[in-house]
Amino acid sequence: LRSAGSATPISKAFEVTQQLVQNEVKEDHPGIRQSPVLHSKWSGNELILAVKPSAPERVPATVVSDLDPDSTVATAAMAKAVSSAPPRGVTRAGLRSEGKLVLTREYFSNEPDPKAALKAAYEAKAAHFNDVQAYLAIAKVQIQLGKFSSAMQQLKDVLTDDPNIVEAYLARAYCFHKMGLEGNAKADLKMAIEKGVTLPKDIEFGD
Repeated sequence: LRSAGSATPISKAFEVTQQLVQNEVKEDHPGIRQSPVLHSKWSGNELILAVKPSAPERVPATVVSDLDPDSTVATAAMAKAVSSAPPRGVTRAGLRSEGKLVLTREYFSNEPDPKAALKAAYEAKAAHFNDVQAYLAIAKVQIQLGKFSSAMQQLKDVLTDDPNIVEAYLARAYCFHKMGLEGNAKADLKMAIEKGVTLPKDIEFGD
């Protein structure tokens, strides 16, 4: 409902949801396709759900604990979600060798409980909707979980809002690589090297 700002039309919100569902089903159930359909006889101006609740209430913790990451509500977990992010242009320990950077899933995220980390990242995104680092945190954990298409959706938003985040280009290049789109992967690696002056010129994929 916030995909196009605070006054997102329902039709636009549905388009975004439809694409996310298609991507999620494709990743989680190879060979299976699902495409939600919206039926409406409405003929007036675009419908917008933009009225803030007059007396909002927190979802009980017992309910939140049972929700999937995509369904979580805001609980201000920004610090936890982005704590694993290395500074821009700085690689994780052990992944840089002599003048070379090797990109693996662990480079982006090596959480001991990635599902819990993803839940925290979604909570952080809800609490800090305009912070691109929250989107990047989600994408990195999704990469660890092998959800490359979903990660691409987050990275698209990151680079739209801030086209100078080097790690987002590295992450997107890795996703392209895992999806078999090597030309796109090389293009993003080149962009990352151009923008990240501290990055080595030799970057390769480790898995």
